[in-house]
Amino acid sequence: MKIKDPELKLTPKEFGLKGNISSMSFQSYHVKKGLFGVKKLGKGAEFLTQSSQHLKFKNNKLVMEEGQDIMDDYYKNEYEYNNDGDVSVIKHYSHHPLTKLITPTFRHEYNYLDNKGLEDIHLNAGEIVSRMFFTIENDLLIKKVYGEFNELKERHQFIIDKNEKIHSKEEYTIYDVEFCEGETEYSTGKEFLASRSIYNYDNNGFLKGFTDYTCDEEDGCQENYKMEYLNDSQGNPLYSINYEPDGIVEVIKFTYKYDNQNNWIERKQYGVEDWNETNLKYKSTLKYVVERQINYE
Repeated sequence: MKIKDPELKLTPKEFGLKGNISSMSFQSYHVKKGLFGVKKLGKGAEFLTQSSQHLKFKNNKLVMEEGQDIMDDYYKNEYEYNNDGDVSVIKHYSHHPLTKLITPTFRHEYNYLDNKGLEDIHLNAGEIVSRMFFTIENDLLIKKVYGEFNELKERHQFIIDKNEKIHSKEEYTIYDVEFCEGETEYSTGKEFLASRSIYNYDNNGFLKGFTDYTCDEEDGCQENYKMEYLNDSQGNPLYSINYEPDGIVEVIKFTYKYDNQNNWIERKQYGVEDWNETNLKYKSTLKYVVERQINYE
């Protein structure tokens, strides 16, 4: 398996897109259904980290990403690749808080170490802020995070299948000071499991759910959050069911319009009440709409 950051999306396929894509843009809206149709109340949707996004691809690789988050803060990333087609630099830009001019903020530089590892250096104004190092150890993908003084701060380990899908992720914290909490001693350099995530897929390779756990030394790992998806034939969720330790806390319904490449170009989100998974009888209210424009080469 080629060593890379498993959580970094760079191709149309990794963004869930089909076909030879040149660009994709979306805009989300908070809506209300009235007597005269659907009225757009404002931009943004609670299930997205961005209210809008634009992706540009070249030769099946992401070269530019820009958009606004739910707080209307602008961001832009530019991607560069080496001769092997691997990402080498990511440049990040944002609006200056005073002048509102688009200015560079930080960058990632990637060094490939003869398939023995991958180094991701995070720089701000030319100074190293952090460094991540990826290796394969005992069939696990390991990510180690180092601080600006080259101190080891975190260790993550992933189980990844041959199709590069993540099946589990564990995050370990490494303490740089000594202290006690209850009967637990935290010594310098000792690592503790902080969280665990488990991902499940159906026979077609579509994500059908995940479970997040929070962990500590005294109580071990406790289920914190669980999500299940009921997908359509394209792998997009028709329903998402959100569980917390006390049971179901939210059910969301989605409907889609597709183009002739089977990419969705409109997604509607409904809040669901009186959920009954057995017979799918419930009340639903339209809350959000996402519109996508997809261009093909």
